[in-house]
Amino acid sequence: MLDVTALLLVMGASAGFILCDQLLTLKYKIPREDGQRLYLRSVTYGAPCLIAAILLKVLLFAIPSMIGVEPLIVVTPDLVPIYTALSAPLLAYLFTLVFNYALSEEKRIDIFRQAMLKDDFDAVLWKSMDTYQPILISLENRKVYVGLVADGLEPGSQGNSYLTILPLLSGFRTTEKMNIEISAVYNPVIDLLEEADNNSDSLARAESLAAYYMAFPRSKIISLHLFNDHLYANVTKQNSPAAQRPKNYKKPA
Repeated sequence: MLDVTALLLVMGASAGFILCDQLLTLKYKIPREDGQRLYLRSVTYGAPCLIAAILLKVLLFAIPSMIGVEPLIVVTPDLVPIYTALSAPLLAYLFTLVFNYALSEEKRIDIFRQAMLKDDFDAVLWKSMDTYQPILISLENRKVYVGLVADGLEPGSQGNSYLTILPLLSGFRTTEKMNIEISAVYNPVIDLLEEADNNSDSLARAESLAAYYMAFPRSKIISLHLFNDHLYANVTKQNSPAAQRPKNYKKPA
């Protein structure tokens, strides 16, 4: 009996994990949970699945035997608890498929947006994707890249997650003042983007752009923000040596 109870608990927790990992209203909470809280959450959401599995057992085995009807599935009595335990993850999986399929596209986007806005890092990525604005990434080696988000992280992703961009500019931060110096312009990428509205093959263009994708480990990113070339030009101008000179400065003869 103890073995059956343990099996039911494990399968119930497994069913809860399937819901947490695949159900769109829950899956984006997973990366922010530690091991203990994730286990408790899995057990909590797995309990209804386990109850549903027990009710299914009653429907398939108990009721037919009570009314003298042949069960839909004929198994030995000692295997009934095992079938009950194993059906909990199956029910969770089927429920996830139906629930996710029933969600409208607008609801899917809203769920994703709400999850992204809960983290400052993710919020900047969402703003970039939503407005089609480039972002500026500063790495710990002082390299900087400006580009469009090509493949963002899932909300709350940590650890070895990567952020993929389509680069437009690159450069570095100066050693002394950490000002941004742009040293490279990805003209082929810019040209391909400018051709986006013409009659060229969109699939071929997408494959050409994919050749320029760059992926960065999130752990190596020091900061990121939306890039505005006008603001960058003004800030660069204000921090240039000429802008720092006194108003009465006179160039030496």
